[in-house]
Amino acid sequence: MLKVIFIFYIITLFVILQVNNVATIKCDGESSSIEGKLLKKLLCFDYDKTQRPVKNHLTAVNVSMSTYLKEYYVVESDPSLILSVWMTLSWKDEFLTWNRADYGMEMVNIDSSELWRPTIETSRNKKAGALDKSCRDHKCEVKHNGDVSCVSPCTYEAHCSNTNVDWPFDVMECSMYFSSWLEFTTQLNITAESNVSREFLKEDKHWKLLSTEIVSHIFEYDESFPLIDFIITLERHVGSYTAIITPGFMVVAVSLVVLWIDSASSDRLHILSATCLGHFIYLEYIYWHMTYNTKDVPKILLFFRDSLLINVVMLIFTIVLRHTAPMKKNSSERLIDRLALRTVSTSWGRMLFQAEPITDLKGTQPLGENQTERENNRHAENGTNGDTVNLVVDGYEGNHASNTAAPLSTEQHRADLGIIFIDRIVLYCCMICYMFMIFNLIPKKML
Repeated sequence: MLKVIFIFYIITLFVILQVNNVATIKCDGESSSIEGKLLKKLLCFDYDKTQRPVKNHLTAVNVSMSTYLKEYYVVESDPSLILSVWMTLSWKDEFLTWNRADYGMEMVNIDSSELWRPTIETSRNKKAGALDKSCRDHKCEVKHNGDVSCVSPCTYEAHCSNTNVDWPFDVMECSMYFSSWLEFTTQLNITAESNVSREFLKEDKHWKLLSTEIVSHIFEYDESFPLIDFIITLERHVGSYTAIITPGFMVVAVSLVVLWIDSASSDRLHILSATCLGHFIYLEYIYWHMTYNTKDVPKILLFFRDSLLINVVMLIFTIVLRHTAPMKKNSSERLIDRLALRTVSTSWGRMLFQAEPITDLKGTQPLGENQTERENNRHAENGTNGDTVNLVVDGYEGNHASNTAAPLSTEQHRADLGIIFIDRIVLYCCMICYMFMIFNLIPKKML
């Protein structure tokens, strides 16, 4: 077994050496091919790849940079953007020229390791040392007039900034710098195309590429350095998050609609208790679906936190209304009762509060639907239903009860009307609060 492994390593080493020998220009001996003769003429006689390819040392080398974006991937846990690109660098090498008539060739491919190349490094790149090596092993196209063009497949990881405030409608901005290494603008002048090509782009399923911008700078520090700034803006695809957001707003809608139910009804108390639990579960659900990489709290979490507080307050308010003491006989009329009567005496008041005013103190005016329902709910809580009738045998007591029934019903009607008035006022206050909360939830870019 050891012999097999040893032979395998020997064969692998031999293949690597052979490949390196093929890639290297042989300056010794005479080549039989025209291309070999041309390469020998260009590279084997006084060509120094460590020196700038200009005959006048005061002349700067003009390098043109263009980028073709292939695909990208966003890392949300530590906000960064992994880019896979084709980077094209073009310049003129004054020492790599020939007469087309002598060789019958207008262009030749040469390994980049045999040529002078501009030393361009990246900053704000998280793994520059490891990833930049992917841009160096490739071939370059050299034309007869000295124009050199190198297309390199490169991979970078750029830093990104994201606040998460408008999650899931948030926008992420990523940037990365390219600059020369120990070469000033008087020696190397870098220019870049104003935009990144998306012709071969493969879109990410979670993030949409909004824009790409390239800005050229001159960095001044003792000497001037060329600096190219790549700025990429991404927007989250919200389609997949619709299923996450919808249940939360359904819980909010139920907790708001249930306030139309009479406060004396047990159904209202049970539904409000269920929506309180639903708010808490949904907050935990959202918490585990978000990536926290900034100190900012998403507005959607603040929205459902405030909605939970409103839900709890309404639950407490409902319990208080259910145990509100009725107005005693011969007691002075309460301010809230007078205000409720005056409000429902108008057409707008009757429409908003769904109640009828009292015009006959003897109870000739029939009770409103809400008041009748409250009476039925009270009977149901006492172990009876709204249709139960207590028979009185004693004639005097029966006549006395018939004489006092109307005033008692009227007084109860006034008390119930005051409770309904308070209940509706609180309902409309909650609706106004939700309107402001929803307006604050809208991202600024949509306003």
